[in-house]
Amino acid sequence: QLLFGYFTSASQIINPLGQIHLTLRDTTFYQSWNMPEQAKLANLSLIKKVPFDADMYVGYVVCRTTSGELMRQAPSTENAFQYFFEHS
Repeated sequence: QLLFGYFTSASQIINPLGQIHLTLRDTTFYQSWNMPEQAKLANLSLIKKVPFDADMYVGYVVCRTTSGELMRQAPSTENAFQYFFEHS
């Protein structure tokens, strides 16, 4: 629901020739979100997938989305990818 809502909202406000960019790690947890299918349901097509390079974004800081003990561990962009979508 989260990704479908994001894709649906974003697709309504981008330029018809624009793109939606999303960065996620390629893990079992995030794969369970069925991102390509969620984009397809929002009439978007995946046009590119590239490894994420945090150094390309000045001031980029990784945010941890879990609490407790994991908050003390340094987050990682290991195995993260940027996904690029456009209107189908």
